[in-house]
Amino acid sequence: LCLCCNMWLCWIATTVVAVFLYVLWLVLFLLSVALVAICWKTCILAFFLNFGKATFNCIAGDPTPTPTPTPPPPSVSIAAPTTGTYFPDGDTVAITFRATATEPDGTPLAGSALLWERYLGTFPPTYDRLGTGTEIAVTLPHLPVDVAAGQPSSHTVRVTATGRNGVKADTDVHVSVGHIQID
Repeated sequence: LCLCCNMWLCWIATTVVAVFLYVLWLVLFLLSVALVAICWKTCILAFFLNFGKATFNCIAGDPTPTPTPTPPPPSVSIAAPTTGTYFPDGDTVAITFRATATEPDGTPLAGSALLWERYLGTFPPTYDRLGTGTEIAVTLPHLPVDVAAGQPSSHTVRVTATGRNGVKADTDVHVSVGHIQID
């Protein structure tokens, strides 16, 4: 008689546990369906409250932003002087620097779109502004340390072209100025 009671008790316990697990699964399923519906309604409501200008997508999950393409830089080159040119009196007589620069579509750049600078030989790099335009005429100093050593001073002159889109490109030329003293 006792063994039979244990068997009925076991069946009742199994049935209660099975019903509990089924009810628990049903509650979780209904909760997840409700949460999805709430999320969709929130997303759609936010979209309409922003008058269709929302920056999110209700359908896609966590989209990565599309990178903004960088516009192409202008092209720039120094026409004169060429690298390595020596100007014995470049510290007293102006040296003419000429550059050409164009937008990617071929439109020429001029005026303040071209900035000329002289590298001062420091770290971090610093530059001395020489002028703007497609052509400038400047003297470059014969540095005291080079005068004392009887050698010319080397200078790096850079021109930077700034396009209409704000993108910059630059190039430079290396020249020497000052008389060499021969003992």
